[in-house]
Amino acid sequence: MLNAINNYACLNNKTTLFINAKQFIYSFIYYLNENNIDYFKKFYKSVNFLIIDDIHFLHKALRTQEELVFIIDFLIINDQRIIFSSCIYPNDRLFTEKLKYRIFSCVLLELIEPN
Repeated sequence: MLNAINNYACLNNKTTLFINAKQFIYSFIYYLNENNIDYFKKFYKSVNFLIIDDIHFLHKALRTQEELVFIIDFLIINDQRIIFSSCIYPNDRLFTEKLKYRIFSCVLLELIEPN
């Protein structure tokens, strides 16, 4: 499903970034250690579609969640699209209050196998 969304966006000349949450965390840590966090922010804010798979892996990465909130806010203000996926329902224990608010204020869908 995420690949189809990504392909559709690309076919419509949208800048997309399809990334796993672990890759997002590693990217954040890398640029933080390189003292180049501004590049990280600019890079993630430059897309029309931000697709992050396995968002539940952010559960212990509090500083990364905080930065993701700023990126989400920027993208929403600029009428861009954000898609998160997870194999588990995003419950109260996984995310900071600010990130939970952003996730739960959006459309949540459960995809199940067809009969």
